Amino acid sequence: MNRTLVVSTVCVCVSQDEVKRTGETGVEETILEGHIGITKELLAFQTSEKKYYIGCEKGGANLIKELIDDFIFPASNVYLQYMKSGEFPTEQAIPVCSSPASINAGFELLVALAVGCVRNLKQMVDTLTDMYYLGCEALTEWEYLPPVGPRPTKGFVGLKNAGATCYMNSVIQQLYMIPPIRNGILAIEGTGTDVDDDMSGDEKQENESNVDPRDEVFNYHHQFDDKPSLSKSEDRKEYNIGVLRHLQVIFGHLASSRLQYYIPRGFWKQFRLWGEPVNLREQHDALEFFNSLVDSLDEALKALGHPAMLSKVLGGSFADQKICQGCPHRYECEESFTTLNVDIRNHQNLLDSMEQYVKGDLLEGANAYHCEKCNKKVDTVKRLLIKKLPPVLAIQLKRFDYDWERECAIKFNDYFEFPRELDMEPYTVAGVAKLEGDDVNPENQVIQQNEPSEPEPPGSSKYRLVGVLVHSGQASGGHYYSYITQRNVGGADGERNRWYKFDDGDVTECKMDDEEEMKNQCFGGEYMGEVFDHMMKRMSYRRQKRWWNAYILFYERMDSLDKDSELVKYIQELTISSSSNNKPPHQVKMPGVIECSVRKQNVQFMHNRMQYSLEYFQFVKKLLTCNSVYLNPPPGNWNTHTRTHTLQNTSF
Repeated sequence: MNRTLVVSTVCVCVSQDEVKRTGETGVEETILEGHIGITKELLAFQTSEKKYYIGCEKGGANLIKELIDDFIFPASNVYLQYMKSGEFPTEQAIPVCSSPASINAGFELLVALAVGCVRNLKQMVDTLTDMYYLGCEALTEWEYLPPVGPRPTKGFVGLKNAGATCYMNSVIQQLYMIPPIRNGILAIEGTGTDVDDDMSGDEKQENESNVDPRDEVFNYHHQFDDKPSLSKSEDRKEYNIGVLRHLQVIFGHLASSRLQYYIPRGFWKQFRLWGEPVNLREQHDALEFFNSLVDSLDEALKALGHPAMLSKVLGGSFADQKICQGCPHRYECEESFTTLNVDIRNHQNLLDSMEQYVKGDLLEGANAYHCEKCNKKVDTVKRLLIKKLPPVLAIQLKRFDYDWERECAIKFNDYFEFPRELDMEPYTVAGVAKLEGDDVNPENQVIQQNEPSEPEPPGSSKYRLVGVLVHSGQASGGHYYSYITQRNVGGADGERNRWYKFDDGDVTECKMDDEEEMKNQCFGGEYMGEVFDHMMKRMSYRRQKRWWNAYILFYERMDSLDKDSELVKYIQELTISSSSNNKPPHQVKMPGVIECSVRKQNVQFMHNRMQYSLEYFQFVKKLLTCNSVYLNPPPGNWNTHTRTHTLQNTSF
């Protein structure tokens, strides 16, 4: 029997080594629960001395320490070391028992070790007292529970809404879920080391939306009051690098946080929209934020000596063509873009709207174009084609406009559908030339480039829908959230097509792979809804507008970023160089100061969450009463007497 007990204990401890090496147990939770349960049952046949040897005797198996430090309370153990030494340990605080069932099994095993063995019980009580009941702040409310929940298993982290910052959250989540942007941003070093408390995103500011407008969150300029005056270019450079640093912090928490959501308080303080600090309760346009953020990030990367990563992933170029009809000459001006802006009015779908880019307009009569080669005005076709396609194509559906008569913003909730797969070839210079039988670069064409683009090998023109940013509400106010598909998860099709809804702090799996669900949630238009008829005094069905609909679409090129492209190689070099400190393979590569900040928050969160969990409450109750059968109290209210006596003698 002793041999069987040792074998079962060794099987349990294998999971501990696997967690330290890879960050995962490597076994099913039910199997882990079973091994722990077998160990517990075998302990029931052991003597008190044998339990002491297995539990905590010097030179023994030290199973109590293993269970507390590695299986159930690793975060509390690390937090205790931090409180004693003032230095944060480098090891990961990842519990072997992660599900309620396996945690309960671990607690049952600890109770079994304490039954009939006072020395084991005292060891547990001393350890738990050190972790939770020495020098801790007294609670000021009844039935306290941590305000923030845990990150879903194999799920994603949300972002806290401070009142009206959903436009930020929906855009940031879209950027984070683009692998080359996420990996590239996190791999950048040299953005700064001042990761302060605002970057930790802890839950102490649960009432963040009630911030006084006079608070520093709404004012940015005071941050530099005690600094020497800088030139406009230096101030802009410092600001851009600050935005990059705070986005790195957000990405770091989205990648590795154990919390349900992160509170980007530092980013709120740092970011300025068109040079002005943002009011956290004022709604802004998600596209304006997207463009401003992309520009700031690319400028920061350039200032640090890195390529403009976001422009390489999101940026394409237009060819503004003018084709003379009365002479053989044609002119082309190349302009860069990060989003395509397409009309939805008078169009039923994206393909129909994209045709407007190809058809163009005829400039004739007084509006005729002056041909520089002929030095005269000639009838000219003016059209806008796409010359360079980006790896990730962002398309804005123009649902907002301004009514000059009523002097107010308006929103169009018209029905507008878009495909899951999109072939952009018919709207490109090469595609139109192929269709018309022309040369892509005819001899009589004059190229007028505003920003010369880098030559690139021809890639695929086929795209797959990977993200939808939705606006719900009216033009004067509303709510933004994102639907995003998980990709780059090993190539399994079932995993690749899994969609998630990122709605501020809540991230849930959704059924956007279903065509009817996509239509109902993103296409707009009208639907038959049940409303109360005050005249008839009953419920009736009426046509109503869907005021929730897609605003920005994100398509990923099917060949995505080629593995041999310069950007991919550059990101790989950054990632390799930033991982030279022998990190475990399960860790996301990020600057050390950000990684430390995330780990501190995770440890504190898991420490508090375990202390106030139902499983822990039940464990303490069982621990206090597990040896009551060995006592011989006087008759009467023996149960209360036993528990009180045990409580006093264990100093719990």
